[in-house]
Amino acid sequence: FLPAFMANSAYDGQTWSIPFQRSAVVLYYNADLFKEAGLEPPVDWQSWAEAAQALTVRDGDNVTRWGIEFSSDWPYWLFQPLAIGAGQNIVGDNPTEVFFDTQAMQDTLQFYNDLSQVYQATPPGVQANWGQGPSDLASGQTAMVAHSTGSLSGILSQADFEVGVMPYPGKEAGSFASVPGGGNLYIMDGASDAEKAAAWQFIQFLTEPDRVADFSIQTGYIPNRSAAFEAPAWQEYVATVPQAQAAADALQYAQAEFTVENLGEVRTILHDYIHKAINGEMPVADAMAAAQADAEAALEPFQQ
Repeated sequence: FLPAFMANSAYDGQTWSIPFQRSAVVLYYNADLFKEAGLEPPVDWQSWAEAAQALTVRDGDNVTRWGIEFSSDWPYWLFQPLAIGAGQNIVGDNPTEVFFDTQAMQDTLQFYNDLSQVYQATPPGVQANWGQGPSDLASGQTAMVAHSTGSLSGILSQADFEVGVMPYPGKEAGSFASVPGGGNLYIMDGASDAEKAAAWQFIQFLTEPDRVADFSIQTGYIPNRSAAFEAPAWQEYVATVPQAQAAADALQYAQAEFTVENLGEVRTILHDYIHKAINGEMPVADAMAAAQADAEAALEPFQQ
C-alpha cells in the first residue's frame, strides 16, 4: 500500500485500517483556455493568481467565468495543501497538537482573500458547495477548480475540452503540495470471530491489484497499492487518459491529512474561523489565533 495512504492508516506502530477508495487534493484546469491565453500551468502562487485573473471573464458587473473556484464549505482539506505549500502543515506527529496560528496558515488565508479581493478571480467569501465545483469547470463557469482526484472520472465525462490535473503550486516557485483523502476499510471490534474472518477475506478481495485498478478506472480514485499501477488495465487506461496518472503523481507532494484527537470538534473550529476570515468577519491573524486557542482547549483533555 502507498506510504501516503498508510500515513493515516497506522497509529503508534499499529495498522488500524486498510486504504480503499483513496484520493488526493489536486488542481483541475481547462488546458484549452490556458493555451488560448498563452499561459503555462502555474508554478507558484503568483503565477497561479495571475492565471486566475487572466482567465476571469466579465460581462458588465456579472462574472461569466471565474478564474478559480474552491469548494469552501469543506475548507480544511482544500486549504491544508496551501498551508503545506506555504511552508508548514497544520498537523504534525503529535495527535494532540495543531498549527493554525502560523505564518503559513496566515499566508494561506491571505492568498485566498487576495484571489477574491485583489485579483477578483474567485467568488468572494464562502463559495460553491462540494459538488458544484466540478460541474462549474465542465460547463465553463470556472477555468480552474480545487477538488478531489475522486472527481476525475466525472469531470472527464462532462468536459468537452482538455482537462489538466496537477498538485497545488506552492508559495515559492517549484514547490507543490497535496494531501490524501478518501476512506479506509475497518473491521469492527465487536464482530464475532467468524465475522472478522469473513471481513478480512472481503478486504483482501477488494484490494487485489486488478480489482483496485478497475475500481480506480471507474471512479477516479487513486490506486491504493503499487501493484495496481502495473495492472494491464491501468497501464492501458493511463495511455489514453494521462490525467489519471497525473492525479496519482500528486501523491509525491502529499503530507499527512488532518487527523488529531477530538477531530470532529477541532475540524469544526478550524472551519468556523476560516469562514470568519474569508467572509471578512475577522482579520486573518485574529481568526487563526482564536482557532489555535479554541483547538488547544478542545485537545487539552487528550494530552498526557
